[in-house]
Amino acid sequence: MDGYWMDTGARVRAAAIISGHYDLYSGTFSINVSVCPGKKANQNFNGNTTLAFTNQIRHASKKAGGSTKNNRDSAGRRLGAKKVGGEPVIPGNIIYRQRGTRFYPGENVGMGKDHTLYSLEHGWVQYYQDPAKDKKFWKRTYVGVALHKDQVLPTPAHEPRSRAFRLVDVAAYRKELEQSRKVALDDRATLEKVVQA
Repeated sequence: MDGYWMDTGARVRAAAIISGHYDLYSGTFSINVSVCPGKKANQNFNGNTTLAFTNQIRHASKKAGGSTKNNRDSAGRRLGAKKVGGEPVIPGNIIYRQRGTRFYPGENVGMGKDHTLYSLEHGWVQYYQDPAKDKKFWKRTYVGVALHKDQVLPTPAHEPRSRAFRLVDVAAYRKELEQSRKVALDDRATLEKVVQA
């Protein structure tokens, strides 16, 4: 710093010249302040009083914040496995809550918009890696629902997929219809007897 004028403010009428010098050999920095009381910074003055400072003092410009706003965190999001391998599930059961795709949906499993994996069918949960689909060095982990307890996932590519046909037992259905018809006829006959009496 080569020296410049500085006005110290309205309350104290004084002017100062600040100059600094850096010594390359000793590695020290010295500041010289020339003060002339009663003058403004843009006026010349003859008498100089030189002060040498060796230390700089830094004053706080803002009060330190209180501890009331520190150490705050949001509540946990309850992520992780909700059903582990081998557990039975029904359609709509949440299997895994996650941020991003740590696990991918496999057979009979759907993925929500927040990457939540959920069951699409009745069955048993299985976690597996599909070697046929994935890259050599990085394998995805899938979550699937096996429809039968002894079924092994993934199903090989050349084999047909297992399906839940939800077929109706026609004989049992007809028997139930006949039974309900008999109950309705009995109720009607009872009602007619009450009306006639």
